[in-house]
Amino acid sequence: MNKDILIRKEVCPICGQETEEPYYKASSFRVSKVDYDLYRHYKTINPLLYEARFCNHCGYANTVQLFNKPTENEAFYEALYKLNWKGWEIPEEYSPEFAIRVHKLILLNKKCINSKKYGEIAIIALRLYWLYKLVGNEEEMSRFRRMFIEYIDIAYNNEEFPVGNSLELQTACYLMGVFLQDEGETAKSRRWLGYALQCPDLKPYMRERIIEFNSIK
Repeated sequence: MNKDILIRKEVCPICGQETEEPYYKASSFRVSKVDYDLYRHYKTINPLLYEARFCNHCGYANTVQLFNKPTENEAFYEALYKLNWKGWEIPEEYSPEFAIRVHKLILLNKKCINSKKYGEIAIIALRLYWLYKLVGNEEEMSRFRRMFIEYIDIAYNNEEFPVGNSLELQTACYLMGVFLQDEGETAKSRRWLGYALQCPDLKPYMRERIIEFNSIK
């Protein structure tokens, strides 16, 4: 087993059962490069693989940031039993393919409860886009890029940021600009990059990234 991987016991906030899952040591990863779409390349462990958790007893799944504080508990209680959950064999170390399965389980959870937390759904779409980039699947990258665009557009007009306890407004607007450009929608891309530049407390590194992206597109 990788010496930088720990086994962590997590008590499910929905059913109260305990699941053992792998997790990484906080000091075990190093970023080597960040792409224009904020995909991070790592020299060692990729923490993106471990950013989703699930209960292997009832099938509840959520991001690391929200796992212990689900915002729609009662709906989860009713919906999860409809999944007819059988449980998975959990590996000692997550592969990109297994991480994709867990993130898609979160989407299934959201669908089961008819979640209106659009920003949270957008975060899962973004992470699936990055995971499919990791494995080189451009068709699925495009699919989840479009899903991110759809749900951030809704969240921007209806929710407070940061959404999902992780995605800031300036980052969401920047990524909308990047992804819309990738989709060939230049006018909309420029508008969202403009929104990013107007965000309160815009961080200097984000301003530089926006200016750099504009200069190469």
